[in-house]
Amino acid sequence: MNHLLKLSTVNLLLRGLSSASKFILIIYFAKYFTISDLGIFGLFISAISFAIYFLGFDFYNYNAREIIAQPTLKTGILIRDQFVFFGVNYLIFLPLFILVFQQDFLDYQYIFWFYLILIFEHFSIEFFRIFTVISKPIFANFIFFIKSGLWSYFLIVLWLLGNDSFKTLNMVWVTWFIGNFLATVISLIYLHINGIKVLITNAVNWKWIKKGIKISIPFFASTISLKTIELLGRFIIDKYYTKGEVGIYTFYWTIANLVNIVIFTALIMVLYPKLIELYQKKKYEKFKIAYSKFKYSIIAISLLLGGLLIIFIKPIIAYLNKDAYTVQISTFYILVVSNIILNISYIPHYLLYVKEKDKYILYSTILGTIVNVILSFILIPEIGVIGAAWAIFFSYLVILLFKSVFNIFEKK
Repeated sequence: MNHLLKLSTVNLLLRGLSSASKFILIIYFAKYFTISDLGIFGLFISAISFAIYFLGFDFYNYNAREIIAQPTLKTGILIRDQFVFFGVNYLIFLPLFILVFQQDFLDYQYIFWFYLILIFEHFSIEFFRIFTVISKPIFANFIFFIKSGLWSYFLIVLWLLGNDSFKTLNMVWVTWFIGNFLATVISLIYLHINGIKVLITNAVNWKWIKKGIKISIPFFASTISLKTIELLGRFIIDKYYTKGEVGIYTFYWTIANLVNIVIFTALIMVLYPKLIELYQKKKYEKFKIAYSKFKYSIIAISLLLGGLLIIFIKPIIAYLNKDAYTVQISTFYILVVSNIILNISYIPHYLLYVKEKDKYILYSTILGTIVNVILSFILIPEIGVIGAAWAIFFSYLVILLFKSVFNIFEKK
């Protein structure tokens, strides 16, 4: 029991440090950098986040089920074939991402770091997911901390030392890359130490990959739709206004999104593999108990986090001592509530997921995306930054409603 308690404590500590790093980084970024630089940072992150899903194609959702269902000896082969698929995607999509620079969202001076960070950010994310699925949650969280938290804290320390030469976007790109590179190398070493061989001479199972692509399409379409909801507003703000407004919106969103980040990394990524396992093994009574815990934990913790952020946002802005961040504070409140709604939508989402009713997840998300696109192009040109927040709010509400309705329909 004491051993399990220690493991849980380490697990929560790593997740907490990783989640807190984004919160602390954005505050110090807002304090030491111009609002326009924060806007560039926000667009850079948005482009990376969006591109990663084209590289990964949400294939991990398919492979997660395969790894759980297959003997441990096949894990290395499944991982190897998954990365072979990623290699094909790299050849297709990496050349296309040049459009981000041709459309003037980002300057060409950032192109080298964009591609380097993109590749290793994707690697480290996939390894994090793999270690989660093979029931190595502490090591998964350790990798997540290195890729997300460690480099952020290191960068913040450099800024606090007061040397202005460290307060540049290039320094941000360098430390970000180093964090993801280290996470990737350590992941490969850990797989080798644990006897999971990914450098295997066996023939690649292209039939398995093709099956995975077909199964992953609804997940991919659903994720791209969600990312469109999350990120579209920044690009439309940039089109109609300035990178300064993008910076203000990025600041609001990054802090409000902590409600979602904490829930997803500290709760969902821990509990959902167990939900899949119980349902696949037809242990329905245990599944109901686990699902009930999953449901009430999401609601309670989301409301608590949202309330804390609303309480502390004004002291945070006062610390920045920049009047621009007090503009449209109501945007922040809308984004906090939006993220709470998104978290609650995970409750019907994962019930559909374990039942492999993926099409309903897709339908719900696409409907939400359509609402977001329409409202973004109507509201942002008219009312600015707050228009992006309202577009997200109504999109997540639509997703929650339709996922809930589809679950009720399924029970009948």
